[in-house]
Amino acid sequence: RRLAAEEILRRYADLVRVGRMTVCGREIVWDTSGASSQQFDNFCNAFAAALAAAPHTCCASDAALHRSAHLICKALSINYVLSDVMGFLRLKLKARASDMYTVRAGGGGDCALRPEYGVDVHPGPLLRADMSWRSPGNVVSYDVATAKMRVRGTLSHVETWLPLAPHHGFWPEYGVRFEQRRSKATRLVSKISCVSAARRGRGRAPLQALKPQAPLDLQTAEAGPQAGPRSEFAAPDSESDVSSSEGSGEDASLLHRASGGRTRAAPPRAGAALGSARGAR
Repeated sequence: RRLAAEEILRRYADLVRVGRMTVCGREIVWDTSGASSQQFDNFCNAFAAALAAAPHTCCASDAALHRSAHLICKALSINYVLSDVMGFLRLKLKARASDMYTVRAGGGGDCALRPEYGVDVHPGPLLRADMSWRSPGNVVSYDVATAKMRVRGTLSHVETWLPLAPHHGFWPEYGVRFEQRRSKATRLVSKISCVSAARRGRGRAPLQALKPQAPLDLQTAEAGPQAGPRSEFAAPDSESDVSSSEGSGEDASLLHRASGGRTRAAPPRAGAALGSARGAR
C-alpha cells in the first residue's frame, strides 16, 4: 500500500488536487492544503467513507475501499488514460505531425473548462468512474511553426467500469465522447434548420471504445515495480493544459489498439479481465 501511494503521488494525483467529486450522486470534498501526502490521505478517507455508505459496497473492508481510491486516481489520470485519449483524437482528426493537440484546462476562473469527476456504484460491486467537461470547443490544436490555434471539437465525457477489487492484470476499457467541430458551411446549414432540428431532438454523440496502453495495476510491496510503456505526458499543474504526443509511432500503436466501434463501453463482469496483462504502466 505504501508503494502504491507513492506511485499515485508521483504520477496519478490529478484528482487528489481537485478537492471535490461526486460519489453516487453526492458531492464529497476534502482538504487540499498541506503536503501532497496529507492531501492524498484526505481524499482516500473521504472516498472510502462515501463508498462505505453506498448499498453495494457497505460491507467491503476498509482496505478494499482505500485500494479502490488508489485505483480511481490512476483510472482518471492524465498519465494513464488522457494521454491515450489525445492520441486517439489525433488519429480521428488526421492530425499533422506539426500540430500539437491539447484539452484546454480551467485556468483562472473558467471552471467550465475543468473536468468534473464522478463515481457511481453498481451491483457486483462495480464502479463506473468518469470525467466530464461542460465547455464546448475544448479540444484545440496549435501549429508549432505559427502558433496559430484552431478549435477541433469537444471532448465531453470519458468513462470506464471496474470491479471494486480488480485482479492483477485487469485491463479496463473506456468510452470516449467526442464531437468534431463542423465546417463553416455545415454550421450555417445547422443554424438555418435549428428550429426543425430542435423539434426532432438531437442526441449526444455515442461513446467510442478505447483501450489504454497498460493494465490498471499499482505497485505493491509484494509485486514490486514492473517495466512497461511510459507515458510522454507529465502530470500538469491544476491550471495547465493536457497535451497530446506528437510521435507518429505512438499514433500508429493507438490506431492498432483503439476500437473503431461507436458503442457504449459495457460494464465488465466483476473479477473478469478485459484483456491480457502486458506489463503495468
